[in-house]
Amino acid sequence: MMTSEARVPTEKAEKYANRLCKHFAYEIQHHPRLSRGGYAEWRAPEGVAEFPEFATCRMTAEPNELVLKIEATDPEKLARMQKIVGAHFEQFAKGDGLRVEWSERSGTSVAAGRRAKVTAGGVVMVALYWLALSPSTAAL
Repeated sequence: MMTSEARVPTEKAEKYANRLCKHFAYEIQHHPRLSRGGYAEWRAPEGVAEFPEFATCRMTAEPNELVLKIEATDPEKLARMQKIVGAHFEQFAKGDGLRVEWSERSGTSVAAGRRAKVTAGGVVMVALYWLALSPSTAAL
């Protein structure tokens, strides 16, 4: 299982998390492919959006920040969910100029060298660092 987390400084964390949950609940309800076992709910200060066979996003509204956590089974699903959550959040928060920056983690180490950043346009840029796989970098 791969996980990713973003902490967005904002005093409107509850508002944004609630809106994300409501939006994802609507999407799950109106798209048959997503509705198979999917759900989204908000119970302040926490929410969850579960997309079966895809990923889960957990949201926590803290006093001065919104914490977003994504869990997925593979890097492609994780990157896709980062793009979706990041783009939606940034659209909802465009008046405040907020951005989402993700830090990834895997089950064994910090992202196995992966980093992802969601920009204001929702574009995911992933840089892969596989230094451990190259014999020439063993001395580093």
